[in-house]
Amino acid sequence: MNLAEKIKWKIEEAELYRNQGLINEALDIYRAVDAMIRKNSRIKNRETLLAKISARIDLLNRNWENLKAPSQAPEISDQARDLIREMFSFDDPHVKGSSSLGGAVSLAEFGQYDQARKELESLFDYDHLRMEAARNILQYGIRHLSSKELTLVYQQWQSDERFSADEIKRLGEILEQVLENAGRKANAGAPAAPEPASDGSEDRDEEVDDEDILDISTIGLPLPTGSRAGEKVELDINFQNGRQINLVLSKGQKEIVNSLETGGRIAGVIFYSPVAIFSGTVYVAAKKEIGSGPKQGDYTVDLKILHIESG
Repeated sequence: MNLAEKIKWKIEEAELYRNQGLINEALDIYRAVDAMIRKNSRIKNRETLLAKISARIDLLNRNWENLKAPSQAPEISDQARDLIREMFSFDDPHVKGSSSLGGAVSLAEFGQYDQARKELESLFDYDHLRMEAARNILQYGIRHLSSKELTLVYQQWQSDERFSADEIKRLGEILEQVLENAGRKANAGAPAAPEPASDGSEDRDEEVDDEDILDISTIGLPLPTGSRAGEKVELDINFQNGRQINLVLSKGQKEIVNSLETGGRIAGVIFYSPVAIFSGTVYVAAKKEIGSGPKQGDYTVDLKILHIESG
């Protein structure tokens, strides 16, 4: 294994720990990667890599401090709250989608947990957003709720028909990990998550876990249909949450938007991250025209990564 491959593997390992809430373990690995890069001046994009690693270490340090105990949300005005939401949300706030998820997470990050939770719960109707919304409710909830209160939130989901048995089981595991990382114990009276029923089939959309995906900055997307079918276009990522990717395409890129059919799969996609290049397959989860705001008339496209290969 050469140095580049070792760095890539270490970052993937750190991200796996981070996504599972193992903050200390992720910090140790990122610090080791930082030291590894600093010892070798011939690494390509060395300064850029060091800056990104340093930013991730700072973020993890802040997350660890926030996990130590529940905190009171700072009092801010409605105008300030709207501004925070707009930092990540470009779409009509009455239209639920990935931009709404980004806006809700930004509110939670700034301590506005109650409002963020309401907005995240409103996304439970959307299959491709439900688990990410619930995961964020738990992971940010540990900062503001007691163990009992957070467990009660999870118990309410157990009777919510929108969640499958498999989703409830996974969220139970996330809750246990969140409580453990915060040094708290789960409520002894909490009912166990039900085991998912199996009919022998497999969900092919679940070929890759969120933890396997590095932060992606750009994708090379082969157009599947239209007069430019087969042509590969490079597109910047607007928002990423695990294997969910959001693109914003301008009015002038309508031909690209028309080439992407909702529900279709696209193979041969190239994913560019700061430390590695992957190829794989995506699923076109949704696309729509932005109806209001500064990007009115542009288009938002949600992609879901189904499969990746090392590049």
